[in-house]
Amino acid sequence: MTPEMYADKYREYASAMPTFQKSIFDQNPIYKIASGPDGNKPIERVKWTKDFLKAFFRYRQPGINAMDLHFYNWNIEHESDTPTDFGEDDWYRVINGTRELDQIINQQADLIKEGLQNIPQPEFIAGPQT
Repeated sequence: MTPEMYADKYREYASAMPTFQKSIFDQNPIYKIASGPDGNKPIERVKWTKDFLKAFFRYRQPGINAMDLHFYNWNIEHESDTPTDFGEDDWYRVINGTRELDQIINQQADLIKEGLQNIPQPEFIAGPQT
């Protein structure tokens, strides 16, 4: 999905989900979490986040509690690799692959903060004067 398509789809589902509890006896809130970009693609993840927030904030926004960034780190870089059969060196390769996560999370946080600054002010219609 493009970010614009996803913003429309998120708006559709999130708007249909009121802020009710699971039941009158359960006080745990329901959280609305938007799916974020593919964190493994450095250029696309920046553009996707910017475009999603721009499309999302264009019109009235339903609630959003969080965005979920996707980042996959696995041991299948080479043809001979398998997801279940690998040795100690392969484990270190997988673990070292997570080192960029700190940078990715900070980058996405900055993009979200920037996007939040561009939220338009809600338009209010005055009620009847008495």
